[in-house]
Amino acid sequence: MIQAFVTGNLGKDATQRDAGGTPVCSFNVASNKKIKGEDVTQWVKCDLWGTRGEKLAEYLTRGKRVAVCGELSTHEHEGKTYLDLRVDQLDFMSSKSDGDRSGAGRHRDEAAPASGSTSGGGDEYGDDAPDSSDLPF
Repeated sequence: MIQAFVTGNLGKDATQRDAGGTPVCSFNVASNKKIKGEDVTQWVKCDLWGTRGEKLAEYLTRGKRVAVCGELSTHEHEGKTYLDLRVDQLDFMSSKSDGDRSGAGRHRDEAAPASGSTSGGGDEYGDDAPDSSDLPF
């Protein structure tokens, strides 16, 4: 098994389907890098199985920045190779539009997190942690 960690932006809103009685949430993550001074985008098709995916689908919208980790595989179609990731872990990061809302480049929700205080330098979400009272888990 090959484990991979991918960060990037969602290309479009997540979709949901049923696979043999199990809910599956699918979304594509675009990861960008420079090769010889030129921007190159690598797309990874992600599937989040089970009720977690079902509950998170409404939050996985176009432009959101995420970090995903899981089992990496490939498939071929019409001579092209595609990357697929069966997601085990998903973290929300800041979206591209968050900087536009604050005017200062970063956005922090005015409501305090439901869990109380955070550690001194922020947490794993940076300054853009979602309000935990809004999340379904």
